[in-house]
Amino acid sequence: MARKKTLNPKLFQKGKGNYRFRRFINGKDKEFNTKTTDRKEAEKFVAEYLSAERLAEEQLRKKKNPAQITKLVMETIDSNYEQLPLEDVFELWYSHSPNFSTTSEAHQQKRKAWFTKFVNFCLSQGLTSFDEVNESIAIRFKSFLLKERYSPRNMNEYLAFLSSVYKMIDRLKSLPFRNPFVPEVIQPQKVSKKSEATHLPFDEDMLARVMKTAAEEGQDWLDLFIVGSQTGMRLKDAALFKWDEIDGDFIEYSPEKTINFGNTARLPISPHLANLLQRRKKQNQNSPYVNPVIAQFYMNGSWPTKKSKKIVEKALGKETTQLSKEGRQRRKNGCIYSFHSFRTTFMTLLAERNVEVRDAMNMLGWESVEMMRLYEKIRAKGREARDQRNKEHINNLVELKFEIPEPKSQPLCPTKEALKRLILLYSNVTIGKIYGISSKAVGNWLVKFRLKRQGRILSPDVKVDEIQRVRRELMVA
Repeated sequence: MARKKTLNPKLFQKGKGNYRFRRFINGKDKEFNTKTTDRKEAEKFVAEYLSAERLAEEQLRKKKNPAQITKLVMETIDSNYEQLPLEDVFELWYSHSPNFSTTSEAHQQKRKAWFTKFVNFCLSQGLTSFDEVNESIAIRFKSFLLKERYSPRNMNEYLAFLSSVYKMIDRLKSLPFRNPFVPEVIQPQKVSKKSEATHLPFDEDMLARVMKTAAEEGQDWLDLFIVGSQTGMRLKDAALFKWDEIDGDFIEYSPEKTINFGNTARLPISPHLANLLQRRKKQNQNSPYVNPVIAQFYMNGSWPTKKSKKIVEKALGKETTQLSKEGRQRRKNGCIYSFHSFRTTFMTLLAERNVEVRDAMNMLGWESVEMMRLYEKIRAKGREARDQRNKEHINNLVELKFEIPEPKSQPLCPTKEALKRLILLYSNVTIGKIYGISSKAVGNWLVKFRLKRQGRILSPDVKVDEIQRVRRELMVA
């Protein structure tokens, strides 16, 4: 049964705050703030709202533009309502998003270009205010992105970014349509799983060559690669590694990729990393970052990403670091050895030593079940490899390949169940031949088990083959 709107919504307060009221709109229970603590002013606001609502419903029946209706409603409710121009939103959001300012320049420029595209789309729809964007506009914008042939991964990232902007602005300024880009309305696109061949772990020889090449580029780049190899950090976390993330003999940090999930990684400091930190501490650099040069590079552009890729390619050869085009469905060459391989190597080493998945999660700061499944798969592969090596070791032990003598045959001992079945088919003489005893001994066994024959059975000439067959059956039983 459809829920009906109340004709006179009840006013209520939260503590001593402004009067509020609720309305059931588009299947959702929404709360409205009258922005006053005066009861009479609040009742006046509600009356104006109900008048505007009826006007909006009348305009909808006439199939008017939803954006114009929104504007009309807001103007009717409160002539002093200050709408937020689309062009001013990004700067407002940026000033209230401190984490965003720590990202690279390239990352920031990409988001700014995304928002500019969104603003231009809204202007093409006749909108000038951020407040006018509703769920219908959001759905149309997603359709627009589909026509622009955005990949599912990029589209999901784009829409999530807009959702985060609306979520922040709604907290600062109560928006009439709240967040129109919520996942319940704008459903994410399905993303195909990445190939397991992506980001393979370094073997021992590869690791030595990569570290040697990094050393040729200078101390700062070598230290970046040491941090990656000793912690399994992603490139961004390693480049922006801070002193306040050190907790005694441990490192505790929030991986930037999953910072919104509240995940933290905590792992012990290795001897190599301890030496690096001690050396860097003696330099007494006035910076919150362990490696301030690399941190500055990362915040100002994509140079660390490109440089680290070149180091790995120089160490291993470009033909080794790139995924073969054969069987791939990606437009660009897939990189299978990069800085991220340090993370895969770290994970593989933990799996090979059979470290429990929860301990590995704690050290690497995982957020997804998929990573846990992949880790368990690597552990299983490690067990299979160990089993195969152990099997080869055992098979190659010459000392264990001695000749095993035939065992002495054990005498067949009569049982009650066997005799009960045999006396129905054979005489005592034949049963004696089967067990290798005399017919008198067979009689004694029958007395012992209190078995009696139903009638006399003659002793036909039973063949040796049949006696042997019965013996084998009794031995197996």
